[in-house]
Amino acid sequence: MSLNEKLPGAVCDETMIARAPTLTPSSTSGIEAWKHQKNWSVEAQTQEVQVLSFLLGNAQSMIAAPYFAAQRAALTGSGGTAKELTELRRRISLGVCTALVTPGKMKSLMAETPHWFFSARLEEEKAVPRLLKGSGRAVFRIQDSEGRFGQLGGRWWVPGWIELQEVISVAIEGRRYRRLAHPITNGTRWIEISGDGDLPLGFIYPKPSNAVASTTVKDSRDWKTLEAQADSEASRQRQIESYRLSLEIEAYRLATLKPGLSESVRKLQEFYKSLLSAYQLYPEDPQFAVYAKKSGKISTLTDTHRLLDSEFFRALDAAHASVSLFKPNPKLHGLFREYQERLAKLRAP
Repeated sequence: MSLNEKLPGAVCDETMIARAPTLTPSSTSGIEAWKHQKNWSVEAQTQEVQVLSFLLGNAQSMIAAPYFAAQRAALTGSGGTAKELTELRRRISLGVCTALVTPGKMKSLMAETPHWFFSARLEEEKAVPRLLKGSGRAVFRIQDSEGRFGQLGGRWWVPGWIELQEVISVAIEGRRYRRLAHPITNGTRWIEISGDGDLPLGFIYPKPSNAVASTTVKDSRDWKTLEAQADSEASRQRQIESYRLSLEIEAYRLATLKPGLSESVRKLQEFYKSLLSAYQLYPEDPQFAVYAKKSGKISTLTDTHRLLDSEFFRALDAAHASVSLFKPNPKLHGLFREYQERLAKLRAP
């Protein structure tokens, strides 16, 4: 047996069971290396209920490339076991790994089985995925947190499936779900929901396991309950914490992208976090009135009703999830926008 024949078996073994497939740059595979932190967007055929279940950490929900999604659906429909699903994952990971370490194999694999991969579009840091209404497709904005993505033939590819920790946000059915994660550990804190703009309208969370399935919101009494929750002190505090976490995420990404700016970014972040702390104690202080003018368009209750339609509540219920609303706050949003503008000026040179 030649060295080339031995190499795939030596590198790609049963440890692949626990790994997502990875496109490791090498001269053997033809996968090109990249040096900077980037964001990509990927379109996937999926349903909103599946997206919600996936974002909330349901182990049975996956966002997979066409081949894996079809095979998984066939197994699930025929009563496939967890072991069979694990074997399917292993086969995809093992196939990609073997192709990477076998000279000339990677290009032929991608030519013969392009449906093993997502085609990814590189985008600018502040680009926002377009929203697709009624198409049965979602746009995932993702980051390569595990070093899995690769470039081949001038195009970017994501092998197998999307991992939860790679997701920044998802746009589907006119709504955008943003995964707010700890900036260093990347662990999910909660899932924020918004519309066309970047104004957070609330967050979704799993129902308790003993909760009874609800009907969709149909009348004003249901909306009054949601609106009362939005007016609560607990919701106000969560909203402030959402903005605080967003400040940290933005700062961490820029400092990672441009380490030379770390100290300037840290000082700017601390200044705006101190403003948030002051607002938390004294929301009516006149100094915060100026920020309301910088908030841009603020959604009305009518806008929220239109966005969170019956289809949304059906998907929410099927995913065994609930929603809690925020009362749109122009002061907080204007403060955050000013922070983003100042970060952009630091990034510009």
